[in-house]
Amino acid sequence: MVEENSFFQDLSETELSEIKSNSTTKNFAKDELIFSEGDEVDSFYVIESGSVSIHIDKSGKNEQISLLGKGDYFGEMAIFTRDKRTASATARSNTILLCIDKMEFLSFVESNAAVAEKINIVLATRNE
Repeated sequence: MVEENSFFQDLSETELSEIKSNSTTKNFAKDELIFSEGDEVDSFYVIESGSVSIHIDKSGKNEQISLLGKGDYFGEMAIFTRDKRTASATARSNTILLCIDKMEFLSFVESNAAVAEKINIVLATRNE
């Protein structure tokens, strides 16, 4: 699944293996909270199967801002802004996530210009 993700499409087999070896797979049940708005950042996520709702607390109510599916990624914003989570993530179905540790991901991005460039584009787009 990593190789299908837009961040990682142009990587060599060696680089893909490095990412996979430095990540874990986690299962989440339908409606299980993955992380909450305000949490410390520990991982970047790629959806291997299932779906994830990204939502914010607006006046005491959850407002969905994005619904993501297989191959999508999330959790990158706070890694690069060094802030806490700005939204919550909840599994909307039984979901399997590839979880890439924050420090491993930052180290990988620093050593891979193509991935760094893609992230800059994503960050610029999401901040508009």
